[in-house]
Amino acid sequence: MIKKLAIAGLVVMSHFTFAQKTLQDERIQVSGEAAIEIPADQVWFNINLNYKDYDGVKTAFDQHKTAEAQLLRFLKDLRIPDKNITYSLISFNRQMEFRADGTPKEYFGTHQNITVKLEDLKSYPDFLIRLVNAGFTNVNPAFTSSRSNDFHGELIEKAIGQARKKAEVMAKASGRKLGRVTHVSDTVQPDPVFRAELAYAKSGNDGGFIAEIPQSVKKSISVQVSFTLE
Repeated sequence: MIKKLAIAGLVVMSHFTFAQKTLQDERIQVSGEAAIEIPADQVWFNINLNYKDYDGVKTAFDQHKTAEAQLLRFLKDLRIPDKNITYSLISFNRQMEFRADGTPKEYFGTHQNITVKLEDLKSYPDFLIRLVNAGFTNVNPAFTSSRSNDFHGELIEKAIGQARKKAEVMAKASGRKLGRVTHVSDTVQPDPVFRAELAYAKSGNDGGFIAEIPQSVKKSISVQVSFTLE
């Protein structure tokens, strides 16, 4: 009796495995991509504060807090809203560096990241120059768009449409017809990519310079779509 049940179970499993393989063979999976260029209307400034001292962590911390207070006053003087300022907590580390003669030297370091959002693109050059003149030279600016999340649905539609066209060509080439969609998954590409092209041209007679900065934010998406084959 047990032997008969084992044989019956083996037959059922074999049938299930065959059916599963057949089902997989009746499907096709393709990828689709879509991208859009969005006009930038904001600039994000990532400002890094780093200080170190060879005698002790307190000296490095005091230097850091002085710079932090100076930066805060600087931002308040420019009337940057608090909602446009985000920051990380101060972190500490103990590092080792080597002198010219090869001997090691220990030091204590601090690090903090402050992010400032500037909503007026026209004030970007002036803000950056003032920031550097104030002593904050470890700065990474990037253009962004406040509408970067408004086009997600449109991107998905375009990406799936591209995937369908690709699948139709593949199905036709293999002598089959494309059926219904069985599965879709999407992967948004990393946060909007900064793209800027700087072109400087001398102005007429005053010896000044004109900076033309066409900027946009590229947002893209990739999808994986599974179709049945008929």
